[in-house]
Amino acid sequence: MRLALLCAIAFISLACHSNLIERKEIINSKEVKSGNKFQLPPYDVQRPKIKYEPKILYPDEYRDLEKNVKVIVFVLVDVNGNVSDARIVKSSDERFNKYALKYAYDFKFEPGKLGRVNIPLGIALEINFISNQK
Repeated sequence: MRLALLCAIAFISLACHSNLIERKEIINSKEVKSGNKFQLPPYDVQRPKIKYEPKILYPDEYRDLEKNVKVIVFVLVDVNGNVSDARIVKSSDERFNKYALKYAYDFKFEPGKLGRVNIPLGIALEINFISNQK
């Protein structure tokens, strides 16, 4: 169920920012179909904004690798601005995935909004492990 909700929110997030769906007026608060595209209410969906970003440290056990690693994590931000779920989307080295997930849950956000209402919304985070950090 969590995965289905996460996928649905991800689809809505992507659809709102793509050309698949047009934003127009709603007549009598009902969804109106226009050709093959659906119209959305005149509210702006605001993506979550980072309030606190943890310092990303290179794991000690991999310090001898001396390579930079990038991990993309999709996070679901709840109505309070906390990360409620996180999934790895892409990683340049899978050994760093568990560390990236740990850091993803430490982020704090201003929650996403639909109009003035806080809503759970998913966003992608890029977590970079830089090898020359000490």
